[in-house]
Amino acid sequence: RIFKDLGLSQALIYRQDDIERASHTMFFMVIGLNVLIFLCAVLVSPLAGHFFNNPSVVPIIAIMASNLIWTSIRAVPDALMNKELSFQKMVMPEVIPVGVGSIIGIAMAYQGFGVWSLVARSLIVSVGGMLLIWPYTRYRPTFQFDRSIAHDLLKYGRHIIGSSVVMVAVYNIDKFFISKLIGVGALGIYALASNIANLPISQFGHIVCRLMFPVVSRMNRDVSVLRPAFLKTIRYTACITFPMSIGIAMYGPDAIAVLYGDKWSAAALPLQFL
Repeated sequence: RIFKDLGLSQALIYRQDDIERASHTMFFMVIGLNVLIFLCAVLVSPLAGHFFNNPSVVPIIAIMASNLIWTSIRAVPDALMNKELSFQKMVMPEVIPVGVGSIIGIAMAYQGFGVWSLVARSLIVSVGGMLLIWPYTRYRPTFQFDRSIAHDLLKYGRHIIGSSVVMVAVYNIDKFFISKLIGVGALGIYALASNIANLPISQFGHIVCRLMFPVVSRMNRDVSVLRPAFLKTIRYTACITFPMSIGIAMYGPDAIAVLYGDKWSAAALPLQFL
């Protein structure tokens, strides 16, 4: 997923001219890229199964990688809605698939489908979101490809992809070694602690980031205007996320005991550190 659009979505949001041709160019670039990544994931999945000594991950990786294709089909409408700050149009395409997928995933889990319940949920969210977004957008793809625009989009997107590679490595190297050296049981405990600890960022900070990028892109490019807006955003975000994090550190272990039971008690200490 690091390379799912090479930063092209952000490049389109940032771009100020020739938006229609840029949208068509990006549409076919992103789909072609993600089909290629999907095929690479299918080829690499047996190596992953061998590395983790678990052949059952092979079909799961292949099926999960298909999500890249479905999300790539909606990448341009997503970017244009963000660019136009039309977030109200994105509510139904995002909420309905998550709700339906979660209900079906939980039902499958209760029926004993195990990890496949999560795979099914993921597919429902991706395919459902892809199908539902089109009634809410005026954009319709036509086969146009401009090499100069493609070059401009990639030139901007390379900064996004560079930072994405670093961030994905930083946020996943711990999980990589825990799963390999200690086992998936320990990874499950660590992942629970990590997910709860990151709630202030994933549930609030992420929304602010998603909103501020198109807002800042539309502002005057003068640094004297951008810098105060950027710092003010960080200040207000910290005023909310810092107290939330302190509260999680203090009361998170008790919440784990109540909501998840004693078998997850080992997640309490990592939660407080994280």
